[in-house]
Amino acid sequence: MDDKNKILEDMESINLGNLNTIEFDLVLPRMGEHGSMISWISSDTRFLKRNGKVIQPRHGMGKRVVTLTGVFELGSYKMTKEYTVTIMEENDSFEVRDLMPIIVHAQVNETFYLPNSAVITTANDLKLSHTIDWEGKEACCFEEPGIYQIRGHLLQSNFPVSAKIIVHRTYQKPLLYKERNCISCEGNVALLPSSFLQAMRRKVDALCEIDDDQMLYNFRMNAQLDLHNAQPMIGWDTVDSKLRGHTTGHYLSALALCYRETKEKKILNKIQYMIEELGKCQDAIAHIEGYHEGYLGGIEESQYDALENFAHYPEIWAPYYSLHKILAGLLDCYQYTYIEKAKQIAERLGKWVVNRLSDIDKASLKRMWGIYIAGEYGGMNESLAQLYQLTGDIRFLQTAMKFDNDRLMVPLQQDVDALCWIHVNQHIPQVIGALKIFEGSHQEKYYTIAKRFWDFVVEAHTYTNGSIGEGEIFHEPYAIASMIDDNTGETCASYNMLKLTKELFSYEPNVKYMDYYERCMINHILATQIQDIPEASTYFFPLEPGSKKSYTDENSCCHGTGLENHFKYSEAIYFVNKDDVYINLFVSSVLYFDKQDVSVEMKVKEECPEDIYIKFIGAKKCKLHIRVPYWHRGDILVTINGALQKTIIEDGYIVMDQLWENTEIHVQYHCSYFIEETPDRSDIISIHYGPYVLAVISQSQEYIQYQIQDIEKQISKQPQKLKFYDLVNRVELLPLFQIDQQSYHVYVKKG
Repeated sequence: MDDKNKILEDMESINLGNLNTIEFDLVLPRMGEHGSMISWISSDTRFLKRNGKVIQPRHGMGKRVVTLTGVFELGSYKMTKEYTVTIMEENDSFEVRDLMPIIVHAQVNETFYLPNSAVITTANDLKLSHTIDWEGKEACCFEEPGIYQIRGHLLQSNFPVSAKIIVHRTYQKPLLYKERNCISCEGNVALLPSSFLQAMRRKVDALCEIDDDQMLYNFRMNAQLDLHNAQPMIGWDTVDSKLRGHTTGHYLSALALCYRETKEKKILNKIQYMIEELGKCQDAIAHIEGYHEGYLGGIEESQYDALENFAHYPEIWAPYYSLHKILAGLLDCYQYTYIEKAKQIAERLGKWVVNRLSDIDKASLKRMWGIYIAGEYGGMNESLAQLYQLTGDIRFLQTAMKFDNDRLMVPLQQDVDALCWIHVNQHIPQVIGALKIFEGSHQEKYYTIAKRFWDFVVEAHTYTNGSIGEGEIFHEPYAIASMIDDNTGETCASYNMLKLTKELFSYEPNVKYMDYYERCMINHILATQIQDIPEASTYFFPLEPGSKKSYTDENSCCHGTGLENHFKYSEAIYFVNKDDVYINLFVSSVLYFDKQDVSVEMKVKEECPEDIYIKFIGAKKCKLHIRVPYWHRGDILVTINGALQKTIIEDGYIVMDQLWENTEIHVQYHCSYFIEETPDRSDIISIHYGPYVLAVISQSQEYIQYQIQDIEKQISKQPQKLKFYDLVNRVELLPLFQIDQQSYHVYVKKG
């Protein structure tokens, strides 16, 4: 028997069992009976690892179908065989020990809705947000003031629930009149030569190569218009996908951000073409049976009908998520190009949403938004609140509030981290939307929700490079070392966390926000680039030992945000108000003030991040705030025009208040090596040099035993380069953002 037939015999003889209802690990052979070597590839390692380990989806997420590919090799022959594996969701089997009190304030003769979620504590001390069945009594109205009680039980459980209702003769929701303290200087900043500028220029080139007609394909198909001989979209935007259109929305945002940064005419032409053609699609769709005035999308309007009947994935796939990307892209185009047509299309689409949701009761809406995947709506609340700011039409703000998601928001209002087991990037945009609603409504709860969410996530759910989530899911607080694998750090989660961070800083310029921003921007977002494939993006950022960055152009969610990411580096470097200038991020750049003869130029060599050179060109009186970064140790030296200054630190910033007139400032921090332990295992550590996470270059798939003697002395840095060598452990280290296609270890085991 030759080698080919031996492989065929081995393929035939291997039996993996019944793969239709998997709830257990698979035993995957590494060698066939006739000698062929077998390796295994999983299409979704969130649920099925290459070694056969099965991770069942959490209860409520639904079953998952994964393609397992066996690669058989013998001699010069290599053949593959695919197996379809259906992994069942976990049973809803946890014991409830306690439940947080539910207290609702209401006003006489006004209908209100009970929260459909409560914070429970399980027998093993997990805090979870769980759905309540009020037995059809979600809507309440009382004619007399007093204290009332309504009973129900946890969904799919007999555990009793009661709500204390305090009815007032008059009751006003608590308001907080908090204005922005400072604003981002986006649009007035130019990047100077650096890795950030290189990454941006690569993405400019990639955008210029994208076929606009292909991006319009699904919209024209839906509108029954000529397809202009374009090729259909791929990946999550194929003609049979139920998420068609979302990538085009990201593309609009990317073009708008690119134009803001570059002012390139070719990019503006692409924006103008896209807006004009999308307007034609919106006009055409309005006359097609089954559609209503204002709708614009790559999917059928019937998907929204199905959601209102509480359909689940994969019958539908997050229709409002796709819609949000389109609406956000239109608003970005208007914000950065002032093309009136973009605003008009967005307003028509926003009114379609207002009309669509106007007759749906609040209890049904809450149920819709609680459906895993199908109910994901991106940042619809943010975009509608933006439309309110643009138009003054209060209906947009009122509709934005209809996207309130109790499962997320109720625990945050109670100051409890109950994020465990909820989808990461499904919920970060909802929090950004809450903050945007606060801007228009001043209702205190929305600001509280955003601030507490950020605190919980950054404190207890963040990896050392600033990324978040394992398998797209939040897990127990402080579970980091136990969740290090190849599905860590979803890229679009970091995209949205940086967006939330920037918005919170504008209200409260706290150094903690920019410490996180710097960590995540450098060590995750900048590190997602690959030099030879400018159009590619990372989905997950793997952190398990021996990882390699994995790139995709399949029009996934992270490919969409990946189109935008590298145009956003300028957004948080500088913030200003009437009297203050904040320098938050040390990125070589120029800030232009309204008077074009006044600017601030900052130069920083990436290999010497501790040396910050700042120059005021022209004259400006202001209070200058320069962030003292979390990685600094020791004394700070500040000179103005060569003269040593006394350093005054206020709230984590060097503060200097004077008239700056053609002034040169040099700030010297101390850039040191340090380690960070994971919160759940002190022996699992990461290695840092200043703002950079250093990764050990190694193909080993086991944790490296890392000996620590004197970290400052045992690592040698090449002069004028960000290349490092550990003399004790005899390993090479590189900053994450400089790793291209090497295998690496972000976490090592303390020896």
